[in-house]
Amino acid sequence: MLVLFDFVTFSTALFVISMRSPISAVMWLIILFMLIAGFLLTIGYFFLGLSYILVYISAVSILFLFTLMLLNIRISELYTDNNNSLILGLIVTTIFVSSIYFSLNNLTIINFFINILNVGFISWDGFLLTFTDIQIIGTKWLRKSLQCLLLLNYGNFLKLLMPICVWKIISDCYNITGKAINQKIVETKMKNHVSKTTNLVTYTKNNIIVKDQRIKSNNRNSILLRLKYTLMVYKSKYQFKLLPNNFNTQKRLFQTIISLNQNIFNPWYLTGFSDGEGCFNISVYKTKDAKTGWRVILIFSIGLHERDKIVLEKIQNYLGVGKIYKQGFNSIQYRIQSVNDLQIIINHFDKYPLLTQKLLDYHLFKEAFFLVKNKEYLTLSGIQRILSIKASINLGLSDELKKAFPNIIPALKAAIKNQTIPDFNWLIGFVDAEGCFFIDIYNSPTTKLGQAVKLSFIVTQHCRDIELMKIIVQYLGCGNIYTNKDKVYLKITKFKDLTEKIIPLFEKYPLYGNKILDFNDFCLIASIMKDKGHTTKEGLEKIIKIKAGMNRGRNR
Repeated sequence: MLVLFDFVTFSTALFVISMRSPISAVMWLIILFMLIAGFLLTIGYFFLGLSYILVYISAVSILFLFTLMLLNIRISELYTDNNNSLILGLIVTTIFVSSIYFSLNNLTIINFFINILNVGFISWDGFLLTFTDIQIIGTKWLRKSLQCLLLLNYGNFLKLLMPICVWKIISDCYNITGKAINQKIVETKMKNHVSKTTNLVTYTKNNIIVKDQRIKSNNRNSILLRLKYTLMVYKSKYQFKLLPNNFNTQKRLFQTIISLNQNIFNPWYLTGFSDGEGCFNISVYKTKDAKTGWRVILIFSIGLHERDKIVLEKIQNYLGVGKIYKQGFNSIQYRIQSVNDLQIIINHFDKYPLLTQKLLDYHLFKEAFFLVKNKEYLTLSGIQRILSIKASINLGLSDELKKAFPNIIPALKAAIKNQTIPDFNWLIGFVDAEGCFFIDIYNSPTTKLGQAVKLSFIVTQHCRDIELMKIIVQYLGCGNIYTNKDKVYLKITKFKDLTEKIIPLFEKYPLYGNKILDFNDFCLIASIMKDKGHTTKEGLEKIIKIKAGMNRGRNR
């Protein structure tokens, strides 16, 4: 029985050492502890056996299950080809057995190899008389052999100690915690995925940034490639300032240690997106709890379709404040309303100012913010000043407020002058909010198929921002301005402008929201048209099918 225990325990220890995957090694380590506990219970050492079960097995098992939960992997993925590590395991085991055996017997190497096959049957009586003898042997072995053992298998040891985070990617990847991430990517097992290293190293004052792009192809057609995320390695995050050369474009297995910074989200994008979808609201309502009978709540909000939740999450993570609420059937809203949190918004828009007429609403909102922050809203005169501001933004005063405060005069708004596009990321955010990539398929008697295809890039805004739209046209170097009632439209329809200016710009500065899917389909159709595919029946049918899944058709 004891010989069987020896053999099984030895084999299990060999698996622990030889496993490439740290998770697999932990599984075998748990089994090894169970065997040791069973051995101790069998020979009558009940206290030590139960201690192994309660301390080692329980603790390691809980850690193992917690790690599996974080990794979200299948058990079948834990088993890999470990044949190349068996030799390593045999070497380490030989070092372990020989070091102890030499320590006890002072044997020569020849005698050792003669007797090593019988090491499991040697009588240890007379050698290990007290626990002090065991301690001396252990100390001696650790001093001589532990360094060699760690050097032979330090990789798995470090992996077990490393905080591991695996993210489920929807359309972007970022890590705001600054923790180390261990990622193994086997591209041959990834459907519609391609990975490439750009080999672009950017040197900044404190960091060396290495970029590795992950590309996912469109499910509808493998021709189109969609940028998924960019991995950035920051030198300043390493304890050792030497970056390892882990980016090998010749191999299919990538292993990198990365640290992602939340500043990957550009602040000008937030300003541009807020110019399109942001709202500054002042809520004043009756309450018995306030001395004046009225309560004031200031709210900055961004409302979107639930498909664009990723954008609101990025904004929330960037600012570090606010919450996302469900609103209606398929809408969500990001909202900030506490005074301390609103101070962060004030700081942002002071540093990265809005460009649309919404800037005037912001200035009034900021004035109301300081009235609330300075507790002036607790007086009736303070309430009246806030109502004067509220009367000039959004829909103004409600009928209830007009009846309660009939003498309120709306605050004056200043004019916006000298508008310029400060950064292309502002335009990216603005287009993500107000832009549209549109495909028009219309009857055309002059074409062979009787139908023609027209691509359009459109940005819509209220007519009060017509001057800003003209500035955008100058900035892009193409496009025309059209008006219809209270709306102004920037339209770009020339195929050459779209393929040589608009598409390259948005490929260089990709959109963050769900609209990038429409842009991808837009690019695919442009590629078909560039090859004259729209003049064939098959090509036209393909374009019609792609168009049916764009914009509102994507949500059906």
